[in-house]
Amino acid sequence: MNEIDVQQRSTNRIVVGIDESEGARVAAQWAAREAAQRHAVLHLVSAYPNRLATGVADVVPSIAHQDTLKDLHRQIQTELTTAHPGLRVTGLVAYEQPIPLLLHESAHALMLVVATRGSGRLSHVTMGSVAFGVTARAHVPVVVVRPGTDPVDPRGPVVVGVDGSPISEQALAFAFEAAAVRGTSLLAVHAWDTEQAFDPEGVTIPAGRLTVSDLKQIERVVLAERLAGWRERYPDVPVETTLLTERAADGLERLSKKAQLVVVGSRGRNRVVGGLLGSTSQHLIVHSGSPVAVVRLDDGR
Repeated sequence: MNEIDVQQRSTNRIVVGIDESEGARVAAQWAAREAAQRHAVLHLVSAYPNRLATGVADVVPSIAHQDTLKDLHRQIQTELTTAHPGLRVTGLVAYEQPIPLLLHESAHALMLVVATRGSGRLSHVTMGSVAFGVTARAHVPVVVVRPGTDPVDPRGPVVVGVDGSPISEQALAFAFEAAAVRGTSLLAVHAWDTEQAFDPEGVTIPAGRLTVSDLKQIERVVLAERLAGWRERYPDVPVETTLLTERAADGLERLSKKAQLVVVGSRGRNRVVGGLLGSTSQHLIVHSGSPVAVVRLDDGR
């Protein structure tokens, strides 16, 4: 791998995928603000794989393409350090497939940031494919920045989906920290199916045996218990809650339009329609009105 600025992988860095698209520049700008707020290193990563869009293999890596990407890194680095004096920016341009490269470079990072659409220069597939690929496999939170979703309103909250599953605990951890870093409020959203509900111990209860009032009280208890420890850990973060009797994907998309960031788990309870399933995170990657962070369950590394 040919590096512009070699650095050992560190937990105190944010990795962002770069290609020649405007979407990648917007993602880099978002990542730079995040890195500046967290006093982290920003690491730019670009890949030029050994296969043309036609499927014909390159015999020799394109030196011209490599040089183009290195020049792009230098341009972006200049732009970002001008906007954020003191920000440290490093970079890697590698003859590699994009998804494995991004996963490798972000393995011990704070987060990985990607755009949803690009020119195909990060790889010879769309950036959207890269976004779906890394969110499904990354060991760190992945922030996907859609065109038109940044810059965000700095007065907006961080919105987090909560469904009572272990992965939603990881999402809460990321969301509370994000709200604290931004000095903004957190909106915790709990969506449930009207055909089923959870008791405070996480046991599914057939909703037909309960009144609407019973259901609302159960869901309020679930949400309050999930938030209690995090409120104590982050006492300076204002917290609001909302209960939705609709698909989580639809409710979170609607709320994303006034949010700074939406945070969801990659998968939640698979027995609940409208819970935070893989389909919810996939929907938000495509339709969210703000950048969306997808958090996977900590594998204990």
